[in-house]
Amino acid sequence: EVETTNGLQFKNGKGSTTLTARIYFGSDAIETKADSYSWTKDGTLVANVQEITVDASGIDGKAVYAYKATVNEKVVASRSVTITNVDDGTSPINLVIDSSNGYQFKNNIINTTFTAILYQNNKEIDSDGTKFAYIWSKTNSDGTVDTAWNLAHQTSQKSITITNSDVWQRATFDCTA
Repeated sequence: EVETTNGLQFKNGKGSTTLTARIYFGSDAIETKADSYSWTKDGTLVANVQEITVDASGIDGKAVYAYKATVNEKVVASRSVTITNVDDGTSPINLVIDSSNGYQFKNNIINTTFTAILYQNNKEIDSDGTKFAYIWSKTNSDGTVDTAWNLAHQTSQKSITITNSDVWQRATFDCTA
């Protein structure tokens, strides 16, 4: 059997576990000591000892560790375990719309530039606007989609200028990237 001190799964490349080769003959509850042990990782010899420590940083996705125990130059036991390293995954991309002149306008005085800013891990990831396609859309105050406006603004652009001609009473602007 293979005994482990910290399980067989790591998260985000952190932690370690100690694997110990144990052999028992028949129903004997007393461990038999081998003359020699050999451990492999994915088929490559890594150590000739009974116990090895596996660090999570050395596991890229998964690795198979196996041991062979030898008594009188004969392999009397062998076992393998698969150790995995699971990552939380890629940080999500957040889109924030920045306005050069605020988000609320009065007395039909509207003049602002909306800029879509993409963040991942709290860093802007497309400052020049060339890595993603930006699609802007407008919804009128009554909740209907402004198809004419959307068609006129369907080309990918990181920033758009909004003026009086774009808004009657109220409108909501969205961007997807």
